[in-house]
Amino acid sequence: MRIRNIQLNNFRNYKKFSHAFNDKGAIVTGNNGSGKTNLLEAIAYFAFGKSFKARNDADLINFGEDYFRIQADMHIRSVDINLAAGFDNKNKIIKIDGEPVRKISSLYQCFKVISFEPDDINIINGSPSIRRKFFDLAVSQYSFKYLHALSSFHKTLKQRNALLKMEYTPEEKKVWDDAYIQACCEIFEERSGYLEDFKTYLLEFFRHFFPEIDSADIEYSFSVSRREGMTTKDYYNDICKRHSRKEIETGRTLFGIHLDDYIIKLNELPAKFFASQGQKRVFALILKMIHAKVLAEKNNEYPVLIFDDVLAELDKKRIEKFREFLNPEHQVFIASPREFGEKYFDLDVIDLNSVLQD
Repeated sequence: MRIRNIQLNNFRNYKKFSHAFNDKGAIVTGNNGSGKTNLLEAIAYFAFGKSFKARNDADLINFGEDYFRIQADMHIRSVDINLAAGFDNKNKIIKIDGEPVRKISSLYQCFKVISFEPDDINIINGSPSIRRKFFDLAVSQYSFKYLHALSSFHKTLKQRNALLKMEYTPEEKKVWDDAYIQACCEIFEERSGYLEDFKTYLLEFFRHFFPEIDSADIEYSFSVSRREGMTTKDYYNDICKRHSRKEIETGRTLFGIHLDDYIIKLNELPAKFFASQGQKRVFALILKMIHAKVLAEKNNEYPVLIFDDVLAELDKKRIEKFREFLNPEHQVFIASPREFGEKYFDLDVIDLNSVLQD
């Protein structure tokens, strides 16, 4: 999987910009504000149909303009394709080989990108919602079934919450309870399967960076404790009955996969509470690397990796270990100070200071 070239019009700080990439990728360097992150953001846009930085497409438009357009030529599964996207403050249009994409989610099945960002430390430090988001994205990038199930779940949750705020018959509630429980079971089954695959590499990857680690694990944590021996469906049916009165009082759903967590443990201790900040930064990097490993195996093609000023925070020893683990089949883009990138990685350099002046 490769991005061959990219063209930007009125995207962030770029009025007009085009560049051809080689198969290895590139180091993107330049002064602060030159647009290093913006270029990576544009590359990732083709994978998700949205920015990994901005909430709104309007924020991506160059100041004083009323639209942006981006396009790129890709090589995916031995086929050359063109991806294009644009937004004009009213409408967003995404095209694959000139044909409009009806559902943005279909991009997940096309171009695969994994982004490494400074905020990734929050996968370890942050709330359960951040860990759920990490794993939900990881599963969605190879399983369209999961992406559809997740969308269906949130619609069912919204409708069930609306029902709990109004008068309803027992028959009406049972219909939505059954639909909601079925949606939870489907999501949990997909999450569990992915987690088992993910954990296959957990100890190997952590020991590569931290040989002193004896054990590594990720436990799926239900928001309401699950009794031993219960099937998933029986578990949710039991919770639904036990929480019925409280849900009526609060007018919202109080159980389900939207409240669950993933507990990351090293040497049988939760990393969130017992690891240093420096260790957590490496831990988050490792989790993303395992994500890339599993995705490559399930997709039979290596995703593009983008690193937004995260590797420069590592010491020399960790950088060397990272290089040892980085599969050369990945196309890699690294935003970093030039001296750092050229010292550790054999990649072309895109110096935005000179490129944008030209």
